[in-house]
Amino acid sequence: MTRKTRSLLGTIGIIVVTIGYPLAVAVLLGDTMAGLPPGLSIPIFAVLGVLWCLPMAILIRWMARPD
Repeated sequence: MTRKTRSLLGTIGIIVVTIGYPLAVAVLLGDTMAGLPPGLSIPIFAVLGVLWCLPMAILIRWMARPD
């Protein structure tokens, strides 16, 4: 696969992850997070906010791989 094709697929993947990850977290954890006290929900939001970087880093590394 050429780098140009990987870049196109990676860009589509980035868009999907950027939209899909927050929606999935909201659907799966929305009710649970609403009932938690702020002292517990803030660290959970921080961890979930950083977790999306893992698939993005893998995707960007794959996109930038030389031919």
